[in-house]
Amino acid sequence: MVDNTSENKEIVKGGAIADIFIFAPREIEESEMQKIRDQFYFQINSGSVKSIDIFNVMYGYFEESNFGLAEVKKVANTFWPLFVEISWRVLKMLNSDIQAKIIAYTLPFAVSQYINIKPAINDVFVGLYYYDDPNSLYNKVGELLKTSSLPIAFNEKGEKIIMGDFVKKISAGNEGNVSKFQLMADFEKALFAEGEKSENQKIDESKRFQELVEFIQFFIKGTDISKQVVNYLDSLDERITVDLDKEMKNIIGFNLLDAYFKGGEEENTEEPVDFVSDFLQNKPNFTAWIQEPATLRSLLTWLNSFDDKNKARKELEQLLRKELGENALTDMDSALALVSLDEFLNKNNYSGDDLVHYDEKEGKFEWSV
Repeated sequence: MVDNTSENKEIVKGGAIADIFIFAPREIEESEMQKIRDQFYFQINSGSVKSIDIFNVMYGYFEESNFGLAEVKKVANTFWPLFVEISWRVLKMLNSDIQAKIIAYTLPFAVSQYINIKPAINDVFVGLYYYDDPNSLYNKVGELLKTSSLPIAFNEKGEKIIMGDFVKKISAGNEGNVSKFQLMADFEKALFAEGEKSENQKIDESKRFQELVEFIQFFIKGTDISKQVVNYLDSLDERITVDLDKEMKNIIGFNLLDAYFKGGEEENTEEPVDFVSDFLQNKPNFTAWIQEPATLRSLLTWLNSFDDKNKARKELEQLLRKELGENALTDMDSALALVSLDEFLNKNNYSGDDLVHYDEKEGKFEWSV
């Protein structure tokens, strides 16, 4: 693997590019930065400059400050996204010490830039399995994640979530903890820009976020992977994420989405069910009932019967509040089921004001409608 510690030299002869050090991170005006972005993408896609050389020039800046928050923040909107892009392109070529830093410090940023982290990390472990020690990299990433002072994104929500603090909170247990639920919800919102999105894009972003959480959990889990790495690469979901899914999905609201998506993979031979009458019969069992695939399908069928999506959501809000009442929110499982339902509605284009919110002063959930 490339050592990546030697000083970079001019690598293009004859003036094909003026100076590779134009990619060296620094505070810069946006007008000049746009030219550098154009040059960056030209070079990594079809230029004469090697990606590893661009990486080396950029890496020196961040390494000098040990990826310090102040230094990274100075270039958060300029050179940092380019550094994340180039780092994951050359990840396999780096030595394990540098690989560990790239994975630990840029993992959420890579996800927010739609980089496919799973195959990239798997490829690294395959290389280490045959030529080095995968446990060394695994342990280094885990330790760096636990001590990282970088936020998960440089925006209003992201800067409030420091990776090291996040790791401590999700390692603390209490899977039904409200503050943990809110933390996960804020984490996902911080990663991806808001705005109009297709249904496929919403699903893609949800899956990328779940994958990110699973990898963070994996690296801080603590396990010996040297003898299992090939099997780990082939069956990551089966070996590691079964229990993790149950815990994490309860926290971030994936339970309803997965139930719906999985339900849609098979031919639906169920008799049509009237959502409202079925709901009235299942009020005592609401928490479990609302998570069933058949329930979600009947809910969407009922919502689709309205001419206006806003009106459909409003009818559902009024129905839930009237029939469940205030007492439903005193039960944590019921309250979190409603929060998860809200996420499901948003991802199916029935968005609106939150169904419920958590009042920090009162220490309880309240209806928002």
